[in-house]
Amino acid sequence: MSGVMTNSAIAAKLKSMRSKLLSYDDYSQMAGLDSVAQVASYLKNSTVYSPYLANADVNNVHREHLEISLKTALLEDFEKLYCFADSCLKDFLSRVLMFYEAEAINKVARNIYTNNHADEELSGFLKRHIDVDIELLAKAEDLNGFVRSLSNTQYYKSLVHAEKSRRQLSVFDIETALNIYCYTSMLKYVSKGILKCEKDTVNMFYGTLTDINNLRTLYRCKNNFGLESEYVYGYIIPYSYKIKKDDIVKMANSKSTEELKEYISETPYSEIFAHEFFEKKASRYMYNLSKRFLKLYPYNYVSLTSYFRIKETEINNIFSIIEGIRYSLPHDKIMSYLVI
Repeated sequence: MSGVMTNSAIAAKLKSMRSKLLSYDDYSQMAGLDSVAQVASYLKNSTVYSPYLANADVNNVHREHLEISLKTALLEDFEKLYCFADSCLKDFLSRVLMFYEAEAINKVARNIYTNNHADEELSGFLKRHIDVDIELLAKAEDLNGFVRSLSNTQYYKSLVHAEKSRRQLSVFDIETALNIYCYTSMLKYVSKGILKCEKDTVNMFYGTLTDINNLRTLYRCKNNFGLESEYVYGYIIPYSYKIKKDDIVKMANSKSTEELKEYISETPYSEIFAHEFFEKKASRYMYNLSKRFLKLYPYNYVSLTSYFRIKETEINNIFSIIEGIRYSLPHDKIMSYLVI
């Protein structure tokens, strides 16, 4: 089976994991519950998340503990696949893991900014594979000290560059710098490090994500922060898939949000950004793309990235249900917010 995942154990394991993803009926039942405790109980007793909530007091479970438990489930899925992978696939998965590592680093930055000194909890797999000392990082007194604590990591140069180009470093700056680094590193690897038959599909996956991320960033820079074009470029991933670089320049130089929207309307992603609440549409776009990849390319590397994207969406859906219940939204309204 040239050019595809030759390890049948990987494909079989992935198929088994897919069969345990939450169904529409699972979401519907949770959306009809009356409290967060009931949702936690449902997850504990009726879903694949049961082992991760075995010791949880569902009547007093906090969002942070629930988030850690569900993310641990995702990363243990990652570990199960990683253990079966050959050296080439492990090399690829290590780059996928970089995004979760960056997420953990971002969480520390947010806690430092909000003066939240809670201990950082990581899954055992992430602890064993992460290149960053999270405990040391959490001891930083401010965001500049936070950057210094990353001096021996692969992320340092990107963060220092962001630090030098900003008047005052923010959590958004750190998140953006890490995002740019992760996507740039992955796309460089895809262009040189994997076989042609894997390259096209994986490049389509991350290229599409990059395009959507760049459009989202451009919108935030113009609409939320009113940044001038000279600053906007520092927040853009230096890669484009279906969007021409000249069009990125035009959008970065747009004088208003309205002008930016006109440029976006001429891109292949116009339907996503036509609505005010484009974040949900973007998530649905990638969710549907991931489902299609899983069906069409079950033995290709892209099936793994697609599975993790769907699993991340599942976790986000659970928290959307929880927030809906907290605000006493009706069942149908909660379901309308889910990416399914």
